[in-house]
Amino acid sequence: MDRDEFYFRASVVFALDNTHEEAAKMLGTLHHLERVPEPSPYLACYYTNIAACKDTDGAASYFYGDSVLHLDNHLHGDNIANGYNVWPAVFFWMRKSLDLGFNSCDMGCEDARELLKKWESFAQSLCGNCGRKVQTGEKFKQCSKCKAQWYCCKECQVKAWWAGHKKDCKRARILKFEDYLNAD
Repeated sequence: MDRDEFYFRASVVFALDNTHEEAAKMLGTLHHLERVPEPSPYLACYYTNIAACKDTDGAASYFYGDSVLHLDNHLHGDNIANGYNVWPAVFFWMRKSLDLGFNSCDMGCEDARELLKKWESFAQSLCGNCGRKVQTGEKFKQCSKCKAQWYCCKECQVKAWWAGHKKDCKRARILKFEDYLNAD
């Protein structure tokens, strides 16, 4: 079956039952991997989130976390600001995919464990508030809730919390994509 026919059939299945996990996973993955004529990072998030909320093998969680990151990059580029930072959510979903035993190598994707390690290493190297780089032998304080932000000192952690990390941290655990988008 060709890709267009596959997409059409998955769309019909999803239209008939908008909770159909497999159809949602396929539609989201096709949008995420840009294997449709007009890929949409929003639709990639929407569909993969439906599957991720019922995920049993970690694949949908992996694709959803990566899709959230792609959507944010599409909308905001490399601009990261407290209150609008998707990294806590991305870390949450990547960790969930690993907890469920996902082996992304089987799907030809970048290895989830290595990807998360790379992202964490980068996040640990900069203060999430002032941007100061970690010095050799120094360890920054990690946010105990989302475990996705590091700070050079307690003062920076408190400043970032009130500047919007509180919102990012809370949103990270929201399971439904629509609720995630609309969270305060």
